[in-house]
Amino acid sequence: MDRIEGEIATVLLGDDESVIVNLPLAWLPPDVTEGMVLQLTVTVDHAATDTGKQHIQSLMDELGNEP
Repeated sequence: MDRIEGEIATVLLGDDESVIVNLPLAWLPPDVTEGMVLQLTVTVDHAATDTGKQHIQSLMDELGNEP
């Protein structure tokens, strides 16, 4: 955790900290402070992915073959 400015937290990623990511502070644990080392885990939300695909397909179906 590099810094907190208002409601935005700046996190440095990678061994060399060359990737800078700004995240809403609300997405992080409530006790996070500058200088802490965070562990991030990313997972795939299969249910949300399927829902999104179904939504896009329904929109495409509504459009039909019109140019």
